[in-house]
Amino acid sequence: MMESPRLKKNLDLLLNAGVSPNNILKDVWSLRTKSEFVEERLCRANEVGLPDPKPWLVRCQIEVFERTLERHMQSRAILGSKSFHQFLADRLGCDVQAATVMVQRYPTVLHVNIPKINEILDFLREEGFSMEQVLQVPRILCHSLETTRARLGQLHARGFHPVSLMVLCLSQPDYLKMVRRLEQRRAKVAQ
Repeated sequence: MMESPRLKKNLDLLLNAGVSPNNILKDVWSLRTKSEFVEERLCRANEVGLPDPKPWLVRCQIEVFERTLERHMQSRAILGSKSFHQFLADRLGCDVQAATVMVQRYPTVLHVNIPKINEILDFLREEGFSMEQVLQVPRILCHSLETTRARLGQLHARGFHPVSLMVLCLSQPDYLKMVRRLEQRRAKVAQ
């Protein structure tokens, strides 16, 4: 069987950039990209210190690639020399162990970019929620800020001020059911 020079070169470039062999096997399409393109993308990712690069970085659209690098740089600027857990502990006003337990309970938080977490926490604080409430419902950090803002506005317009962030994390059908129940209760009280 003949080996393609491009495939071999791309494989070497990816492995030398620290891309795990398992990730390469999951995305073999990255091996078909022009080698110069692969090298340029991996070099740029390395320049900004992007840890654990993935193969999709070499074949995604330029806008996605640029946004990924930008988010990484914003995250690094916010974190400074702190770890993710230290950052969470500082923002939530708890110790690192409590932040670690929260992340263990809801590991999806690890995949949320840090500027988004900052925005959500700022918004929730402005709306009067305590950071202890966030610790109890870490799922809120994975929700869209726009959806959270819209839902909270809808609830406030109906005279309801949630004491738990879980209400804002309901699935869309469950959230709509809850809103209908609130409106029915409100109609009964008004009679």
